[in-house]
Amino acid sequence: MPEKKIKSYLLVLPIFLGLFTIHYFTLREDTLILIAAYTVAFASFLVSLKYADFSEKEILILGIGARIMLFFSLPNLSDDFYRFIWDGRLIDLGINPFSHTPEFYIQGNVQFSSLSLDLYEKLNSPSYFTIYPPVSQFLFWLSATLSPNSIVNSVFVLRLTLLFFEIGSIVLIVKLLKQTGLAVSNTMIYAFNPLVILEITGNLHFEGVMLFFLLGFIFLFQKNKTKLSALAISLGIATKLVPLMFLNFALRKMKLNKFLVFYTIAGLSAVVLFMPFIDLQFIHGAAGSLDLFFRKFEFNSGLFFLFREIGYYKRGFDMIAKIGPWMSISAIVLILSYSWFIIKKTTYLPTILITILFIQLSLATTVHPWYIIPLIAFAALSEFRFPIIWSFLIFLTYSGYSYNSFDHPFLIISIEYIIVIPLAIYEIVKFQRMNYQKNS
Repeated sequence: MPEKKIKSYLLVLPIFLGLFTIHYFTLREDTLILIAAYTVAFASFLVSLKYADFSEKEILILGIGARIMLFFSLPNLSDDFYRFIWDGRLIDLGINPFSHTPEFYIQGNVQFSSLSLDLYEKLNSPSYFTIYPPVSQFLFWLSATLSPNSIVNSVFVLRLTLLFFEIGSIVLIVKLLKQTGLAVSNTMIYAFNPLVILEITGNLHFEGVMLFFLLGFIFLFQKNKTKLSALAISLGIATKLVPLMFLNFALRKMKLNKFLVFYTIAGLSAVVLFMPFIDLQFIHGAAGSLDLFFRKFEFNSGLFFLFREIGYYKRGFDMIAKIGPWMSISAIVLILSYSWFIIKKTTYLPTILITILFIQLSLATTVHPWYIIPLIAFAALSEFRFPIIWSFLIFLTYSGYSYNSFDHPFLIISIEYIIVIPLAIYEIVKFQRMNYQKNS
């Protein structure tokens, strides 16, 4: 093996060691070890981006290897997967998971062997309706039907499923880079990113599935396959609702006939995918959960916390119930304005998607680390680099967890957004202008 290749493998080794330490030997509350191990992994990742020399095949093999390494333990940084298993077991019993909250079954003494009290006690939101769309629910059901009584085996099935989509995403990133003439080595930005590996394979977040469909949408759209790209984005919406905001790009990006075809197919596909779950209880439960999300949940939101402190100062209480919805409305207005006034037919699609998602995340009341995963993939397809910096800073918000509670680490959050927001705005403006000059 050539010396240069050996050096490249040694450069990525600390990524594996850091991820291994976090996943198998660290609890979410072990802040010092958690941050130290992640810092080592991330530093190795940055050095690898600059100096490692891998072929397309080697990047794929190493990326898969890092993910398979995390297969043999339950998630340790998030407990959301228990709700995935709960919903899957409900569907396996022939019950619509949107019909009732988990506490309905426990308090009502509804007896099902697979809906055990032990599983219920691990849920982080038993009094809330589920918010996971039908494609995610199908994959939850798959894990439950293949392993109806074992949490460990269900987790293994979920990980295997996510690995399948992750491989697809890496392959699509390679194809898109070749399609646009960018360096294939950019694939490492996504394939080797410690946050991506930990939050998708390690913690079982379904951004990995949604992203596959988003990348498929970009690939098909850039090949002028309007119908297939519409189907791809509808599958993304039916996995996580996030891609709904990207539909605005068509306001200025498509001609009228393609615009109508795209929206018709995307809309009908979404209706068909949601149809098995839709009833009055679904509408009531979904609406209630979304309302609670905007009015009650708050995590790592730089601008919201700033407005909240102003509210405390002027009113003396947490004004999330009022500020949350207004921030969401502001995000919608800004995204629509960007879509209508800024986007041109020459604008590169990943630039559009990065800008729209950044606007939404900047004005969200809740920004968990896994929410920025699509930004990291879009960075691999472009010259944007703020998502890479963000993927380090956002992980530091785990420092707010203790063994008894969670306290927002406001100093870390302040540093995070003081760095990320100006850098993001600078890059968005810079590359938007460069794109216009290059293609006009």
